[in-house]
Amino acid sequence: MRATLLCVLAPLWVVAGQIGRAQAASGEDLLKFVIEQNRSAQEKIQTSSYGVELEWQDDTGKDSPVLKGTGEVKRKGNNLWSIYQRTGLNTTAGKIEQREIRMVVNGKYTASWPRKGNPLAYRNDHSSFETIDPRIETRITLHTPYDFIPYAFGEAVRPFRESVNMDPATKWDAIETKDADGQAVYQIRRFMPTMDDASKPDAVWVVDPRKGFLATDLIAYKQNGDVWIHRSMQIKEVGERIWFPAEYDEKRYGEGREASPAHTVTSWRKAKLKDVKVNEAMAEEQFEIGSLRLREDKADIVVLRTGLDGTTVPYVYSGKGLVPQQV
Repeated sequence: MRATLLCVLAPLWVVAGQIGRAQAASGEDLLKFVIEQNRSAQEKIQTSSYGVELEWQDDTGKDSPVLKGTGEVKRKGNNLWSIYQRTGLNTTAGKIEQREIRMVVNGKYTASWPRKGNPLAYRNDHSSFETIDPRIETRITLHTPYDFIPYAFGEAVRPFRESVNMDPATKWDAIETKDADGQAVYQIRRFMPTMDDASKPDAVWVVDPRKGFLATDLIAYKQNGDVWIHRSMQIKEVGERIWFPAEYDEKRYGEGREASPAHTVTSWRKAKLKDVKVNEAMAEEQFEIGSLRLREDKADIVVLRTGLDGTTVPYVYSGKGLVPQQV
């Protein structure tokens, strides 16, 4: 199931030195070394912008449609700006339709226009990124292009360096192995007590030192040891010794970790990035509601602002900005 990994793009002497240090390590030390290299690669990326093309099918067994989407994304730390065009099922009309969604996230609020032309947009205030309401986090996920970038650095919700310390009952290790071309790569393995055979990992990531120590593959297993999820990514050098995911492919074999017919793909997703740029200067205004161009596209739009106290007040554009709507 392992995807073929690509060859050297970084200077060979740099990679050789890293591999040499890793070979000198063993057991827990090797795990720390690989995770530290992965962390260092992530921290080199301060800002990023890219276009993305998406294609997915949520259920291959129920005649579900193949959906598509395109988007533009800019990120600076936890700040986010995106414009997302996607196909979706209109359950009322019973047909597939195209829609455009715009969103920003910053340290004070999230703002979204769930459909271009809609009479309402939404702003939800928060005191910090950590205090964003879980319901708003779900909105962010649904209203922005699928973000597969975190999978190059760990799990969807946290990087390797945090995951390994989350649960003492879950064990982690790292081993050195070879890819299909005979080149040295590393596997980060996770062992959960929920597996039928506790000696077998429930998830294995392939980390390639020739791709900046980013994770290029993941295989997650069901409790009985059958493959549940296979993710693979192509990694490209987008700056001097700065690596970034460029393509993503995911296949799922069942709805969860419970046993189900093996080797039957039940859902899949593909993504491809273009025009990737990293570490460019980005003004704070890029992540404010004005960058969504609401006023330009719908002058009479109403923005429903929910404050920190939970009260919702309608705002409209007047003069230079948004003001409370007069009833």
